[in-house]
Amino acid sequence: MYFLTINEAPEGVLKSQAFDVCRFLEDKFKIKVTLIALISVRSFFKVRKEFKKNYHRTIILPGFPGINNWKKNIFTLKVLLFFKKNETIMARGIFASWLALNCKKATWVAYDGRAAYAAEWLEYFTGYSTVIASYIKDLEKEVVDEVQGRLAVSKKLTEYWHNYLGCKTTDFVVIPCTMNSAINSSIDKEKINALRQTLGVGENEILIVTSGSNYAWHGIDLLYKHLAVALSENKNIKLLMLSKPGAEKPLKETYPDRVLQEWVDYSRVMDYLRASDYAFFAQADSISNMPRTPVRFAEYMAAGLPSIVSNNVGDYSELVVQKNCGILLDTINWKNLQRPAFEDRLRISDLSETMFRKENYTEQYRKLLNL
Repeated sequence: MYFLTINEAPEGVLKSQAFDVCRFLEDKFKIKVTLIALISVRSFFKVRKEFKKNYHRTIILPGFPGINNWKKNIFTLKVLLFFKKNETIMARGIFASWLALNCKKATWVAYDGRAAYAAEWLEYFTGYSTVIASYIKDLEKEVVDEVQGRLAVSKKLTEYWHNYLGCKTTDFVVIPCTMNSAINSSIDKEKINALRQTLGVGENEILIVTSGSNYAWHGIDLLYKHLAVALSENKNIKLLMLSKPGAEKPLKETYPDRVLQEWVDYSRVMDYLRASDYAFFAQADSISNMPRTPVRFAEYMAAGLPSIVSNNVGDYSELVVQKNCGILLDTINWKNLQRPAFEDRLRISDLSETMFRKENYTEQYRKLLNL
């Protein structure tokens, strides 16, 4: 079978959602999985090297330049697969899935649905291409209706398919964004204390961490708003931003000794998460944000972190209440916030093993790929 992705860089998210999936499918079902990546010609050789380094059976193809020309990649895909036998193609996102459906070389197309793509584009990306914006809702509906297998990362995403796109299908599997299999969910007190000392965080201080991009739709404005209140109301709170330099400035100007910024290699992120006490995870209210279940949440839980979440984080806002593994943002009392007990951190980390390991979704993958 083939795993198809288009215009995505081989970074942290792709490591858990593409490379790791390919390895899992090969190992669990004893099948040969080839990853096909269509990437921009601008950074072709650099990105090609990274893809090859991350997964042993990868074919890298230069994509057609120009965002509006993405459909022309069908010719490249047809040439590549011309002499191949018809096989299953698992395609990541609506653009890759449309190409898989139309290359006429797949007996089974499995749609790897990671987002509410049309809503996301219309809410945040229309400026990139008004041409794509004009047809993207129809494109997403076509993909969801016509593929043979459907993966949704949340129940909320399937509701979006029905309510926003008007799809009728009830034939799908729900598999949340699982963590990279290389992540170890063990928690070492000594290592935690050593890194906290290095960061200048005291034993009685509460370290809240946020990890990832500072895009508007990821809730950076909400972070500034709520952490400004938290830092003012509780002098024991510190904030660690695992993001590129600059994102910390709005808060660091007011609280220079209590706002920390680190931009570390993906392999070290878990160490910094484990050294923290809570994860902050809020999203802007939007149609596209509601179905999202970012892999960061799985990593937060693997690190034993209770998450402070807004009411609209995919299926996870309900989860933190049901499993007592976090706090809803609109119920939090910053003045009385305390460090979580170590036993609670171990319990949350154990929960991640049952909820966010790919092995726990073997039967869902079997159905998705018709194995």
